[in-house]
Amino acid sequence: MNQVNQHAIKNQIPSLNGIRAFSILLVILAHMADSYGVPAPLAQFLTRYVFGLLGVQIFFVLSGFLITHLLLKEKESSASGIQICKFYTRRALRILPVCYLYIFFIFIATRYLNIDLMLPHSLFIFGLTYTMNFNEAVIQPSNWLLGHLWSLSIEEQFYLFWPFAMKLKKNRMILFALLIIPLAMLSRFKPMTDASSALKFLAHFLKYADSLMIGALLAISWRYWPALWKRHFLKNGYLRTICLVACYLIYYYCAHVERPFFPGATVIGMSVVSCGIAYLIASAIVVQDDWIFKFLNHPVVEKVGILSYSLYIWQQFFLYPRDYFNGHAWWRVFPLNICLVFITAWISYYLWESLFLRVKENFESRKS
Repeated sequence: MNQVNQHAIKNQIPSLNGIRAFSILLVILAHMADSYGVPAPLAQFLTRYVFGLLGVQIFFVLSGFLITHLLLKEKESSASGIQICKFYTRRALRILPVCYLYIFFIFIATRYLNIDLMLPHSLFIFGLTYTMNFNEAVIQPSNWLLGHLWSLSIEEQFYLFWPFAMKLKKNRMILFALLIIPLAMLSRFKPMTDASSALKFLAHFLKYADSLMIGALLAISWRYWPALWKRHFLKNGYLRTICLVACYLIYYYCAHVERPFFPGATVIGMSVVSCGIAYLIASAIVVQDDWIFKFLNHPVVEKVGILSYSLYIWQQFFLYPRDYFNGHAWWRVFPLNICLVFITAWISYYLWESLFLRVKENFESRKS
């Protein structure tokens, strides 16, 4: 068994916290561009060249990789295979506490502290049930405070079916993942969703499902074909640089070009970017002797990665766009709002999130 898999057995896969840190910083920088008090040149640069959705897409690939890796370990190490109820218990302990704390805070703030009274009542239902991605008005200003929960909703919906799919034999499991990818592409192709009401409904989940499935296939390749992870193409510095630049340029093109050179450019481009992200994740795990690895595994960067979930949840309150209702409240003025994001995330992690993480660890140890 190679060195990389030895790390995985200890649940200490290198570089992943660093990748989480990079992803959440993309989200924070993108949202910061619209904050009150940000200098105009900086705001214009961030708006044009920094993409928060790219950070979310990295999170999706990483989530597909990690969840599949953990489920494969359970499937092969346990006589009873994947235990669905215990899987959902672990996920609930990991995801729900911080999210529900934030929703409760927003409810109190909007109802009793006279903050952002524009927030519709129905939005709390979407947030609590993890169906925010099915809210057609999620991008409206009045939905900003809870709108970012659309990405968590997609992940929760991924958890609903993927553990069952992983109970299949290896080839069928791979085929299932491969079939989801073209469906995701179709769901992003507007003529197809306009022609099919079923596809239009499923598009709320499917249009990002290929990122999750590509991450899942990466974990499957790690488990069943470890020799691939020893190949030189993962260690080739020129190839890694080309991949990184290509992913950014493709994403830039998809984000800013109004009339692509063919109708499916954006549809395919997003899947290509997810493949590039998967390659870069694998490379960041394997190559352990360059500056990128040292940066991703630096203690400060790792700490930001550990706080990434709390950062993602709480940043929405402080990075409210200046053009929205009450957008220039003192806690949303740059750079104070950035400081408050990290302080609140730190408090959330150590006084709340970590409590449930310990419960989750105790639950897993009892199960073992």
